[in-house]
Formats: sequence, structure tokens, C-alpha cells
Amino acid sequence: MNRNSTTACYHCNSSKKIMSLVERRELVISSHEQDDFWAGAGMYFWDNMSNARYWYDQKKKHGENPSNIKIAKIYLTYDEENELLDLTDSETIELVENLAQIMKNKDGKDRRIGKIIDEYCKENNCKIVKEAGKYYSRKKPIPKILEGTRITPFIKIIYCLKEGNSDIITKTECVEYKEIES
Repeated sequence: MNRNSTTACYHCNSSKKIMSLVERRELVISSHEQDDFWAGAGMYFWDNMSNARYWYDQKKKHGENPSNIKIAKIYLTYDEENELLDLTDSETIELVENLAQIMKNKDGKDRRIGKIIDEYCKENNCKIVKEAGKYYSRKKPIPKILEGTRITPFIKIIYCLKEGNSDIITKTECVEYKEIES
């Protein structure tokens, strides 16, 4: 195995959970019912600090004490060919789609994408899933500089680190939240 790729990722959560991640590399496995519409079971990370700040602000807005919210920056080092399931790649999506059909042929059941991804990762020893999610906001128009271009701020790159795979975390740190001045 050739761990040839390193990706920096961010996660916002309670101070206790972030410190467990940073100090002991303990994953916070999501148990949200919407995970089946995403990459299934695992711990979710953003590819940039701005998205982590957004969740910090959301937690603060919903009454959490800012001193109890932290952001972690971690580095994942993995074998891009064997440990990454890259759902931004159309050929990889075809592989997952084929597995979904095989699973359906076995028992006649349709499954949500998260369950199919969980099964694919289990069968193929994938440790991390990369996906692009749509985050449209009716409240926020396209920035003027992007009007008429093919660039959009409404697609977010998300990584889902599958449970039991904290061995690909090579570095961790708490990141100080800094308010962005408008």
C-alpha cells in the first residue's frame, strides 16, 4: 500500500469531542438519519475552514456557548487508489451503481446511497469517502463576481472517514476561530 495523498480537513463540534479527536484520534461517528442520503456511517469533515466556521456560527446561533465549540484541523494520509472512494469521479460512481444493482438483484431491495456506500467500503476496505454536496441557499444569491461563470459556491466537498480508520489521521490540531470582518 502506498499512502501517497494527504488531505487537510476540518470538523466543528463540542470542545469535548474535538479534544478527543485531536488528543486521542477518537472519531465522532455521525448517527444522523440523513447519513443515508450522504456517504453513510462515519465522521464527516469539510475541505475548508470556511465551511467549519459556518457550522460554528450555526451552533452559536442555536444557543451553544461559543466557549464550548471548537474546530479541528486534521490531516488524512491515504492510498488514493485503494483507500479512497471518490464520488466526484464518474467511473467510481459507476462501480457503486453496479454494486447497488448486485445488492438489489440478491434480495429485491432498493437501498439509499449511504447504505450502498457503507457496503462498498466494507467490501473494498475503503477508509474515506470524498463527495460533492449541493448546498443551495435562497437567502444567499450567487456572488456578483461569479455571475455568468461556471463557478459556484453551492457545491461543497465533504469527506467521510469510516469508523475504525483513524490510522490514516497523521496530524491533528485545534484551530482558533477568528471572526471574519465583512
